[in-house]
Amino acid sequence: MPSSASRYGSCSAGPEILSPSRRNDLHLCEDGYPMNQTITKLSLFQLFALIIQAQFGSEELVLPNKLYSIVHQDSWMIHLAAGFIVELVICILWLLLRRYPGMDIFRINPRLTGKWLGSILNLAYTGYFLVLGAFLLVRIYMFLNKWVYPRTPEWVLLSVIVAAACYIGAHRLRAIGRYYSLTLFTTVVFILIALNAFIEHVDWLNLLPIAQTSGASWVKGIGASMTSLIGFEMMLVFASRTNGSPKQILLTALAANGFVVMIHVLLIVVSLVYFSPEELNILPEPIIYMTKTYSFLFVERIDLIYLSFWIISSMACLIIQVYAASIGLAQTFSKKGRPYFLCGGMALCLATAVWLDRPFAIDHWIPFVHAYALAMIVAVPLALLAISAIRTRRGETAP
Repeated sequence: MPSSASRYGSCSAGPEILSPSRRNDLHLCEDGYPMNQTITKLSLFQLFALIIQAQFGSEELVLPNKLYSIVHQDSWMIHLAAGFIVELVICILWLLLRRYPGMDIFRINPRLTGKWLGSILNLAYTGYFLVLGAFLLVRIYMFLNKWVYPRTPEWVLLSVIVAAACYIGAHRLRAIGRYYSLTLFTTVVFILIALNAFIEHVDWLNLLPIAQTSGASWVKGIGASMTSLIGFEMMLVFASRTNGSPKQILLTALAANGFVVMIHVLLIVVSLVYFSPEELNILPEPIIYMTKTYSFLFVERIDLIYLSFWIISSMACLIIQVYAASIGLAQTFSKKGRPYFLCGGMALCLATAVWLDRPFAIDHWIPFVHAYALAMIVAVPLALLAISAIRTRRGETAP
């Protein structure tokens, strides 16, 4: 009679019984064990929630002001256009992943480019995820320091957040997927905040005039909008760890990005009609200022309640970024013990965030981060897809 581990496909069927060559060919789960059983994978809904939370960082707080300073009343149209472009990029990533079923980007890189160049690309992706995590921590501290904890030392506040993130991120992927499913309710808060604004005094004429900005401003605005949607690239790591057909995974990723775009557009429109143009120009976080004006019979300081839900969403974003980096390190160095890589990555993000503790320092590095993101999300996948297509046309072994 088979053991319970073999009957239910647990990851505990350790790789010790596998030859080294066979071990390299297998798709491994996050702790280094073969991940060919559905019990270790995410559901489609968990992937949906994961991508949404990965795209919700700190940008939604500053997005209305940032876009208004570039394209004014065209902000919501610009964001819709950026969302459509991101949908196309998701299709490109999916085409690459479909050629290598059961493999993530950290397996595809050495498969297509060789061991050494593949390892360099893996480290580049790992560094990219860690950079995103470090900058997210800086953003979290800036907002919490400004609105809630003005006298709390940065390292104390961020250490608490990192400790909680390490605890959650050290669990198995399926358990983390359940956490993301539960935290998806935080997005409902953003919707309710926006809908409540329509009950207050709004001026719909603030949406006019439209289509008055130049083409150069549109291009700049679309670039700014796309950076607020970073996070969809997590499908490069987690699509192969999801139960579902390739078509289902594609539709899930497209739906998740579309959901985030719609919430962003709703927040942008609310900001445009709630604040005057003069006010929107000088309010860096219009959504928080808006919640500050709300008052109910038994509830005060809605802005603090809003920030409480926002920090849950931001921490979920941090966890998945460093989790992806830990997978990259574990697979690149063929080591088990992904939780140790995750804790090390969190510590590195914390140290970087404490070092980058000034807004001007962040502004100095933002162009580099945006260029880094463009390379990792668009340029490298396109190059890999082209290499794979050329090899297939030449009749070489699997793409």
